[in-house]
Amino acid sequence: MKKSILLFASTLTVLGLATIGNTAEAAPTDTKDAKFKLTKADDGTGYDVTASNLDFTQQKSSASMIETTSSAEHKISVNDFSGSNSGWNLKVSVGDFKGKLNNVDVVLAGAEIEFPADPTIDKVEGDTASAANFLPVANTLKIKPGEAATTLAKAAANKGQGKWDIVYPAGTIKLKAGSGNTATDYTAKLTYTLSATPDA
Repeated sequence: MKKSILLFASTLTVLGLATIGNTAEAAPTDTKDAKFKLTKADDGTGYDVTASNLDFTQQKSSASMIETTSSAEHKISVNDFSGSNSGWNLKVSVGDFKGKLNNVDVVLAGAEIEFPADPTIDKVEGDTASAANFLPVANTLKIKPGEAATTLAKAAANKGQGKWDIVYPAGTIKLKAGSGNTATDYTAKLTYTLSATPDA
């Protein structure tokens, strides 16, 4: 009985050595692809722009030129989740300032809007920690009704990714108009257009 026990122990030792020898050999491997597709945003392009209304402080009719300023903050939000890293170009245009007096249509003559060059530009969504590396640039801009859309802000290639708020504080956007205009309320259509080409 004792011998049998010793033999059994020896067998275990041999098996153990064989097992150690096998682990030194190369282990079988198999490599597969890990796939992931990043699609564009829901609008199909990944680009979007929204803006608040732009209101100006009331002024009295005058025989000379009228000048007023924005009465509240004006914010423009630009989204670039396209994944193209091509940059973007934000243009703005304005239509006629139209009003009515005694059911007669009137137009504000000599109207001109002036945007300053130093709005607050904040990255509010995306990699905000590195926002300084992707900062878009705003321009000083004067626009008149009927003129072609003009670049207000743009981001160069590899910049401008994420969501940006371009904010003009109250009192910083100017509206000028000619003399002798009819005293009434005026409204114009301000159109912002965002394109994927920064130099467009």
